[in-house]
Amino acid sequence: MEPAAPDLLLHHRSLVETAPGVFERDADRTWWGGGALFGGYAQVLALEAMRRCVPDPAKVPKSITMHYLRPFVDGPQRIAVVLEREGRNMANATARLFSGGKLAGLALANFGTTRPSGAFRAAALHPAAPPGGARAPPHRPPE
Repeated sequence: MEPAAPDLLLHHRSLVETAPGVFERDADRTWWGGGALFGGYAQVLALEAMRRCVPDPAKVPKSITMHYLRPFVDGPQRIAVVLEREGRNMANATARLFSGGKLAGLALANFGTTRPSGAFRAAALHPAAPPGGARAPPHRPPE
């Protein structure tokens, strides 16, 4: 039985770790459009796999980028993750996504702890042009 709508993506992002850093799942056509699985769905799978490879739960996703090499098809999906580096506050991971037995996507994400920062203060903008948008003519030296 399919879960209710709010839990659908949570259910469809579940992965089985088949080896250290290797995750798999069968994808159906729930997230289908334009002749392939939606790219955002593939990115969700990549992020979920990379998140599970970052040992420190205090490090949360900060950014992700993904390159799509070919369409993702329904059926078996495999994601191979490498934790490239983990420091005190940041971790970087890469993922190779396979769909239909072929490399279909590459992803890179960074994860970081949330650190306290100073209060945000809005600064007044420096006027780039006089009021009305007219610019003064350039200064020319006397002839």
